[in-house]
Amino acid sequence: DQLPSVIYLDSAHEKDETFLELEQAWKVLRECGAILGDDWAWDAVREDVVRFAEGRNLPALPIYDKYEQKTPGLVLGPKGQWFIVKNGESCKFDANGTW
Repeated sequence: DQLPSVIYLDSAHEKDETFLELEQAWKVLRECGAILGDDWAWDAVREDVVRFAEGRNLPALPIYDKYEQKTPGLVLGPKGQWFIVKNGESCKFDANGTW
């Protein structure tokens, strides 16, 4: 399979641009792959990422205590990083959040 399993977005910071980038990345992302990004403090980035995650009906992920997950499938890191995992039948997560 030639599809990427990790995609990092260093997105634009204008409304809807991160959302469009996420949609395109999602199309080529391998099942169980992750899209990562930063700049959570930017309103446009945060709103687009949340809107994208909410629209995918993603399952909650097992996470460590130092991370936050208010939207299922969207995990926030300690310094403005975020990531979303593309769920699928072959995704297996253990109690530590490892897959």
